Amino acid sequence: MAACVVCTLVVMTGCDELMATLDNPVKSYLQVETSTVELFPGETVTRAGKSINTDAIQYESSNPTVAIVDATGKVTAIAPGVATIQLSVPQNEYYLGERASYQVKVFKVMLQEKALIGVGDYETLDFDLQSGEDAGVPVEWTSSDESVATVNANGVVTAVADGKATVTVKVASRQASCAVTVKTKTKLDNIGEDYTVQDGEVLTGFTDKPVKIAAGATVVMSNAWIYSPGNPVTCLGNATIITAEGKYGGGEPSTSEGKAALKVGPAGTTLTLKGKGNLYITGKSVAAAIGTDVKGTCGNIVIESGYVAAQGGSFGVGIGAGDGGTCGDITIHGGQVIASSASYGAAIGCGDTWYGSTTCGNITITGGKVTATAASNAAGIGTGVSRVNKTNRCGDITISGGTVVATKGVNATYDVGPGDNSTKDTEFMGTVGKVTVSVPVKDADGNDATIYQ
Repeated sequence: MAACVVCTLVVMTGCDELMATLDNPVKSYLQVETSTVELFPGETVTRAGKSINTDAIQYESSNPTVAIVDATGKVTAIAPGVATIQLSVPQNEYYLGERASYQVKVFKVMLQEKALIGVGDYETLDFDLQSGEDAGVPVEWTSSDESVATVNANGVVTAVADGKATVTVKVASRQASCAVTVKTKTKLDNIGEDYTVQDGEVLTGFTDKPVKIAAGATVVMSNAWIYSPGNPVTCLGNATIITAEGKYGGGEPSTSEGKAALKVGPAGTTLTLKGKGNLYITGKSVAAAIGTDVKGTCGNIVIESGYVAAQGGSFGVGIGAGDGGTCGDITIHGGQVIASSASYGAAIGCGDTWYGSTTCGNITITGGKVTATAASNAAGIGTGVSRVNKTNRCGDITISGGTVVATKGVNATYDVGPGDNSTKDTEFMGTVGKVTVSVPVKDADGNDATIYQ
C-alpha cells in the first residue's frame, strides 16, 4: 500500500511540471556553428543544427543564386557572392520559436595553370577573382622558389634562372597555383640550317634561316625575328606559339612568293596563338601570311590572346587558305587581331582562285577585337573571288562576341560573306555556309557591315 502511495505522488508531481510547460513554453536551444564558410562554386558543406524542440529545423538561404541549402543543412555553392543560411524552429505548445544563422562566401578564382618564360622576361599571370563583395578580398601571391621565379603583389612573375617554381595565389582560406617553367633563351642568331624548335624553347634574336616547330611543341617568341626566304616558320604538327609579354615576334616579307610566312601544320592539326606580346606576320603574293602556301593544305588556326597582325599579299590572304589552298577552321577567342589582304583575297578566310579552287573551314569569332580589311573584290571575312571553273568556298561564319570591324574590297558586295568579281556575275562569286552574326559588326567607316544572308 505504501508503495502505491509513493507511485501516485510521483505521477502527480510529473503532471504538475507538464502543466507548467504548457503554460510557459521553454527555450528550444537552437544551436549551429556560426563561423563564416568559404567555398568555391560547386563545393558543399553540411552544418546541421541541434535543438530540443520536437519540430524539425527549417533551413533557408537568403540568396539562392549564391548558395542553396537542403533540409539536412547541406549547403551547395552556386556562384560568387555572399548568402546567409538561416535556421529556425517554430514555436509550439512546449517550446519557444528560435532562429540562428551563419554566412557563406562564395569565391570564383581562375588562374592559368602553367607559364613558360624566358630568363629575364616577365609575365602577368591570367588571374580572375569574383567574390561578390564590394570591399574586395585580400589576395596573397607567393613563389615556391624565388631563385627561379619571383612574383609581386599584382601577380607579375619575373623569370630569374632556369628551373621550375610554383606560384600560388591565396584568396581568403582558398588557393590556386600555376606551374612556372623558366628557360634560357635560344638565340636565333646562332642557329644552323634547317633548325627545328623543340617543346619548351624560348626564341630570341634574328635569323635569315627557315625555322621549323616540332609537332606538339609549345614555344615562346621573345623579340624573335625570322626573315627567311621560303617559309620562315613551318609547323610540323600541332603547335602553340606564345608571344612574351612586352616583346615582339614575327616573320617578315623576305618570304618567297607563294610561301606562307607562318605555315600551319598539316590537315587535322591545330596552331594556337596566344600570349601578351605582339606577333607580326607578313606574307607575299598568292599565299597566306598565316595559313597555307599556294595550292597548299593546312590544319586549324586558333587565336586566344595577344596582338596578331597578319598582312597577306596580292591574291593571298591574311589568315587562312592561300590561292588554290585548303585551310581548316579559323577560331578567334580573344586578343587583338588585325588581318589584311592586298587584292582578290579575303583578310580572314580564302585567297584568290587563280591557281585552283580555294577552301576554308568554318570561321568563328567569340571574343577579342578583330579588324579584317580586304582589297579589291574580296570580303573582309569570308572568301576572295571565284574564277572560271574554280570555286572559292568558306564554311559557316559565326560571330557571337568581341568587337568586329570587317571591310570589303573595292567592287565587292559583302563585308562578311563571299567575295565576287567586278562583273557582279554570280559565276564569279564565292560561296559560304550559314552566316550567323549576333553582335554588331561595323565597317571601317563605322557603318553597319554588309552581311551575306
